[in-house]
Amino acid sequence: MSRTVVLAAAISLALAACSGKESTPVSDTQTPAAQQPADASTNPLLSASTLPFQAPPFDKIKDSDYLPAFNEGMKQHL
Repeated sequence: MSRTVVLAAAISLALAACSGKESTPVSDTQTPAAQQPADASTNPLLSASTLPFQAPPFDKIKDSDYLPAFNEGMKQHL
């Protein structure tokens, strides 16, 4: 019985320790790159591809091309 009480007390303390902090709200501001309109002619992820299975030309993709493509895809599907 005492083992069960100790286990219940330990779980209660662990759960109480996890819920003590307030979460900070996430700001609604975006980075300047995300605020710029996505230009389909310069972003290989947004333009139509002539490769098999509509695969994008991976040799032309830059890191800055992903966020506008993700945002456009979410806008189309949500």
